[in-house]
Amino acid sequence: MHSGITRRLFSLAKEDQKRWILIASLLFMEAISIIVMMAALSGILDGLFMGGKSISDLERYFFLLAASIFVRGALIWLYRLQSLNAASLLIFRLKKDLVQKTLSLGSTWTEKQNSGETSSIFVHGIEKISLFFSAYLPALLTVLIVPVVLALFVFFQDWLSGLILLLTGPLIPVFMSLIGTKASSDSQKQWKTLKRLSHYFFDSIQGLRTLRVFQHLSTRRQLIHQTSDQFRSDTMSVLKIAFLSALVLELFASVATALIAVEIGVRLITESIDFRTGLFILLLTPDYYLPFRSLGAQHHVGMEAKESAQSIFDVLDSKRILPDYTPTARVPDSPLNIRFDQVSFTYPGSKQPVFENCSFSIPSAKWTSLAGKSGSGKTTLTKLLLKQYLPDHGNILINEVPLQHISEQEWLENLSLLSQTIWLFDMPAWDNLKLARPDAKNADLIHAAKQAGIHETIESFPESYESPIGERGLKLSGGERQRFGLARAFLKDSDVLILDEATSSLDPQTEAKIHTSLTTLTKERHKTVMVIAHRLRSIVSADHIVFLEGNRAYEGTHTHLMQYNDHYRALFHNHTTPRP
Repeated sequence: MHSGITRRLFSLAKEDQKRWILIASLLFMEAISIIVMMAALSGILDGLFMGGKSISDLERYFFLLAASIFVRGALIWLYRLQSLNAASLLIFRLKKDLVQKTLSLGSTWTEKQNSGETSSIFVHGIEKISLFFSAYLPALLTVLIVPVVLALFVFFQDWLSGLILLLTGPLIPVFMSLIGTKASSDSQKQWKTLKRLSHYFFDSIQGLRTLRVFQHLSTRRQLIHQTSDQFRSDTMSVLKIAFLSALVLELFASVATALIAVEIGVRLITESIDFRTGLFILLLTPDYYLPFRSLGAQHHVGMEAKESAQSIFDVLDSKRILPDYTPTARVPDSPLNIRFDQVSFTYPGSKQPVFENCSFSIPSAKWTSLAGKSGSGKTTLTKLLLKQYLPDHGNILINEVPLQHISEQEWLENLSLLSQTIWLFDMPAWDNLKLARPDAKNADLIHAAKQAGIHETIESFPESYESPIGERGLKLSGGERQRFGLARAFLKDSDVLILDEATSSLDPQTEAKIHTSLTTLTKERHKTVMVIAHRLRSIVSADHIVFLEGNRAYEGTHTHLMQYNDHYRALFHNHTTPRP
């Protein structure tokens, strides 16, 4: 599995191939500068101690030494700068792809994801992959270039020393791979524990009030403590292997360097190698093994990155539940009539159909109310209208045009949805309202707020419409958040307005005002309105009612359904009869 992930990570780097070629060129020049620096240094020491020369006689060597040190420092700076730039650009593209993929998957996919684990992937996972491209990959590239150049140069100077370098150097990656077998499983375990810890923590923060009311704070705290302790243990296991690998690599590099030193020392005694060449090779040897040691230090970074990359690639490879259709039709001219024609639908993985050969209409420029017991498919119907799912059989027709033939983006521009959960952001009321229509004027915003009955509440804030309303609208009550959502829906002024239990938290007086606004939308502005409500008393005044029962749909006015549908009549009496 890891080999496939590694290839895919490398394929991401290929998208910026020119920059990585530049980095490789800088590394090659750094290797040359190391050779020049050690040659100059060995020339100085040989001239001073063995040749009896003065400092003035060795000026050109001192100049080469100073120049090579400066050049090497500049090359290292440029190499690290280019590595960081390449990594940052790549991570930017990866984040962009993740966001676009998440948006294309839509709420159907996000509803099934765990918020804590998803946030861990998008934050910690991206951070680990960033280290892969900014630290591990440059270290790997250094190993492939610098030691090879140094070893080949040494080989042509002294074949025996070069042979020792060529034989001992590749053994270090072999030891790393052997140690990495154990590190891989531990890194995978650590990553899974981190995602689980994020899930527990995020879930506990969101449900803190509920946990406190039911006195389960201590139980939850203990669960987080146990998971945190497990994460600590897993992290220590990974670090233990990382330190062990570093120890093995340092020991091996030291032994190999000592082997070179002994070999050169023996040959100096037998005079089979001159002092300057031996000293040059001995000075060059630590720089030969340094890239291998650096790669060993970054090895665990690469392992962690591969584990997190798997989760990120799983998101990028996820497929939409809704098939991709090539749009062949535009949204018809308003007013829009919506008709379900023999629609059957079953959720993926479920055996119980929600709809079966279901046919009904949502007439244009009318107020249609959707009624039915809990679980009868009212919310599922809105998901079908939002193209989160497609019917298994049958068609949803918009003025007789199949919905699947219409572009999703174009269709959503003509539709407004106010669901049971209103998401508000920690920014001024103006900006929260303008999400529905960014080009709206202040007068339009205030008019929509008055229609939804939220204007007086906003005016009571210290800075009126300029006041932030808190994260998720925490400064508002449940009913005020619903009215805020209604104001957005009124402001968008789309041809079709769907309200999914949007008045469940409103008092009777405010609900009556909303119903007046809905009547105005249908009668005067010819909008198609569909209201899903549990309180059947509030749908009596609807122009049209669709009653869902037993996977089927029945439609008509309230009077008609009361007269001809026993299930509707029983449900209505059950909701409206005062309880003792």
